Amino acid sequence: MICLEHLTKKFGKETAVADFSIEIREGSIFGLIGSNGSGKSTVLRIIAGIYKGDGGNVTLNDIPIFEHEQAMEQIFMICDQPFVQSGMTCEGLAEFYSHMYPDFSPEDFETLCQIFDMDRKKPINTFSKGIRKLAMIIIALSCNPRILLMDESFDGLDMVVRAAVKETLIDRVAQRKMTVVATSHNLYEIEEMCDHVAIIHRGKLVLERDLDQLKEEFVRVQAAFSKPLEPDALDGMRLISIERRGSLVTLIAKESAAALRERLERYHPLFFEELPLTLEEIFIKEMEAVGYDYKNIIFS
Repeated sequence: MICLEHLTKKFGKETAVADFSIEIREGSIFGLIGSNGSGKSTVLRIIAGIYKGDGGNVTLNDIPIFEHEQAMEQIFMICDQPFVQSGMTCEGLAEFYSHMYPDFSPEDFETLCQIFDMDRKKPINTFSKGIRKLAMIIIALSCNPRILLMDESFDGLDMVVRAAVKETLIDRVAQRKMTVVATSHNLYEIEEMCDHVAIIHRGKLVLERDLDQLKEEFVRVQAAFSKPLEPDALDGMRLISIERRGSLVTLIAKESAAALRERLERYHPLFFEELPLTLEEIFIKEMEAVGYDYKNIIFS
């Protein structure tokens, strides 16, 4: 288990991460999402041991990560813009990392290169952005880390390769108990792949939930009524938004569907339908709650 307790990180006068605490279970795929500049990449770099926090603790199975060789050789991070020395090939990079990670598997490297049709002898910096990312994913998986940190690592991959990479990751988590921590601005991707998510904004934790549990905390319903709802019909309900179009009412609330149905049944709806919210919609609503509203960005 990765444990971050009251983590703080500053760069000069700027606080990148503030009193940030999460636990990441072994064998899970954990999504870390947030606004631009929210501190996602900083958190990953601290978990990777690249940065040292200015306060708090970061441990892997109770072992402090920073400058601890036993912990570090179990963690691999794929950066958003990975640096590879000019002229370095995928084969050369594999040789380099094989000396750093004791569980590096030449067999896995060969298999993954074949699966993804990777040219092992061509300089990596001559590849497109997506293929460079793919090369690092192949190297990372060949190292067989217990913890794989992926910072926007799907960016640039085409849809077919993305699907294959996600399937490979899910298989590694299931078969080898690997833990994946991923950031992405593509929340549909996070929703499809992750079983746990945390939202971070301005360095602070907004929420952390099992993804299924998070979805159960929100409900969207559509209902139609022969008469307009009374002004106090929904008093006491934790409404996030309400939209009226004639007799049709669409509600989003932090309530159970059963509670909302029970309240609305008093007004004899012509129909009542529960509609699921996507992670992207939940994210937008939570960010609005902390003052990060797209309307303020566009019209301010």
